[in-house]
Amino acid sequence: MRKKFKILIIEDEENIRKGLELNLKEEGYFVKSYSSAEEFFEKEDYLKNFFYDLGVIDVMLPGKIDGIQFTKIIKNKWDIPLIILTARNRIEQKLEAFHVGADDYITKPFELEELIARIKVRLKEKKFHKILIGDFVVDFSNCTVQNLKTKQNFFLTEKENGILFLLYQNKGKPVSRNEILDILWKDEYPTNRTIDNFILKLRKIFEKDPSNPQYILTRHKQGYELSSKINEYPQGV
Repeated sequence: MRKKFKILIIEDEENIRKGLELNLKEEGYFVKSYSSAEEFFEKEDYLKNFFYDLGVIDVMLPGKIDGIQFTKIIKNKWDIPLIILTARNRIEQKLEAFHVGADDYITKPFELEELIARIKVRLKEKKFHKILIGDFVVDFSNCTVQNLKTKQNFFLTEKENGILFLLYQNKGKPVSRNEILDILWKDEYPTNRTIDNFILKLRKIFEKDPSNPQYILTRHKQGYELSSKINEYPQGV
């Protein structure tokens, strides 16, 4: 199944924002847009979950948080490509954007085709995490697991993949059941026991002794934690 990339737009000029959103949706992307950084922070909890694959961020935003500050805030927590839009074109202004973590910089007015081309390049470059858990390689991009000893491949469900990825994003620290429910179930209303059942299924896959787990750990009254010893699987291997 082809991944549908998720793109964030923060742009206060309505005609630019709506034009970008419309054209990117026509390209097959999932798109969500905001007119300011404050509006984004009011509606989304970026500390718990920033599920976008790429962001297009205007520099001159209304409110107290401009595009440079927004880029710095997001890049300190999440490693995703961010493209800066701005009418500023002085070299020191570009260097400031790159210094806080911007991946690309395009000045206004711009050609829509050029911006879309740059977005496609950045998404093509984006590497999806593969991690090694014991004898298993997990590929989050297609929900697959491979046993390195037997070479057997099998699929994780979307929820299993999501829980494991969330634990990996927070490896070395516990994630509560309520956090998992809020992020992955959203408007559905399962119980905390639902999370326990998914964890049990994941342990049966990865743990030699599920009753004495080494990788997917229980933290009393705190939640579940992926061992800090879990690392990325080298690209190209």
